[in-house]
Amino acid sequence: MKRKFLSNRQIVIVIITVLILGLISAVGAKVVSIELLDVIDSGKPRFNSSIAELGKLIQKGENTVRLQQQLESVVSSNDGFGDLLVINTDATIIAARDSKAIGQTYPISYLANTVKGVPLPFNYQATEIPLRADLYKATFSPDQMFYVFGIYKAPDSKTYKIIGTYHVSPELISNQERITKYITVLLQVYRICFILFWLLLAVWVYRDAQRRTPNAAAWGILTLLTSIIGWVVYLIARPMVNMCPACGHEQSNDLKFCTACGLSVKICCPECSCGLRDEWEYCGACGHKLGN
Repeated sequence: MKRKFLSNRQIVIVIITVLILGLISAVGAKVVSIELLDVIDSGKPRFNSSIAELGKLIQKGENTVRLQQQLESVVSSNDGFGDLLVINTDATIIAARDSKAIGQTYPISYLANTVKGVPLPFNYQATEIPLRADLYKATFSPDQMFYVFGIYKAPDSKTYKIIGTYHVSPELISNQERITKYITVLLQVYRICFILFWLLLAVWVYRDAQRRTPNAAAWGILTLLTSIIGWVVYLIARPMVNMCPACGHEQSNDLKFCTACGLSVKICCPECSCGLRDEWEYCGACGHKLGN
């Protein structure tokens, strides 16, 4: 009998290893992300009080003229800002350090890597704010970092965001880039583990189904398309197998003779060849009286 490239037991060991490695990578990415946030926060000037005042005006439903006056006051009292803007749900700038930007659209989009803190296997682009033709030309320099300073809801239930940039030291930028590289590597390992787990699960189901059912390819494809869902369905529906006591070969439970050596692997009625149980005195199919 030809030796298989990977036995089912070996595939299970590889799957468990991949799961452990993927879990370690996901946890590592989360921990390093927290470290990155701490590094960013350590270099962020303390704008909290001044930003909070601007946020209160938004929550009160103040007009754009009053918001612009407060924003200019915030910027003039703190030289740490590079840029500061207030945008609405349509990404339209309603207040800005540069008054010429008012009325333009800020080209903001979000690249999401996590759902409720859990790293995703792949990046996806979630653009929450529509883009328009009249875009604000945001300029960034190496010593500036973008930040969402606050999100506030007005009395009309519309959401407004205070965004902008602030000046940081070259050391902080260097630390941020270094930590970001670690996160990127961990997320890449996590994605690779996710793909391997998905594929290996389908391979295991196909290999296992080959010994139990003629529909092995169908079960493998189902698991490849649905992953864990297909695997669970297969575990519920898969037939049992018998192991030949002579050669150890496994085959479907409905077979009466070993397909490898021909030995009888199931007790059968001598009259109708129906499978029997040890405690039966009569055959359940034909009623034949059974002996010892």
